[in-house]
Amino acid sequence: MNVYDFDKTICKDDTEEDFFYYELRHHPINWLYIPYFMHAHLSYKLKRIDEQEWRHRIYLTLKHIKDIDNEVLKFWKKRKNKILDWYKVQQKEDDVIVSATPRFLLEPMLIALNIKHYIVSEFDVKTRRFIGPINVEEEKVRRFMKEYDINDIDNFYTDSIKRDMPMILKAKNAFIVDKHYQVKPYNNKN
Repeated sequence: MNVYDFDKTICKDDTEEDFFYYELRHHPINWLYIPYFMHAHLSYKLKRIDEQEWRHRIYLTLKHIKDIDNEVLKFWKKRKNKILDWYKVQQKEDDVIVSATPRFLLEPMLIALNIKHYIVSEFDVKTRRFIGPINVEEEKVRRFMKEYDINDIDNFYTDSIKRDMPMILKAKNAFIVDKHYQVKPYNNKN
């Protein structure tokens, strides 16, 4: 089976970051929180808060949205063209997406792409909090192994060697998607 990261791998750019800026543009009330967002970003960069806490804080943008499901659908309408052509050409029915992006944000596009198998971060939109750890690094392997046989990964695709090394090491073959969205083999047998 082929397993893929999503953001910056089969989709141009980062979904959460794009959604953050989308919300700033479409809900100007979020501009009032810019100092808060800047403080959260700086705290994360200085390692005063972890990635999960930083992500909790940026989802303050959801506070004033009445219909989040509809908001996400509108967001994806403007973003459909960000799915990379190389993926569309090789997409298979048994593909598995493993992503840190929360289900509420990613699932509508995965359904539209007819991707049936995915492991994503769980998030409660009402409390604006992640449910359990975000799906990164070793967590991707742990969650994958709950659903599938880890030995079935023929090819794994990612944009980040560092963050996805645990998955790279489990795959028979690994591929890196570079900053120009070109796919290159990675020798994970070193």
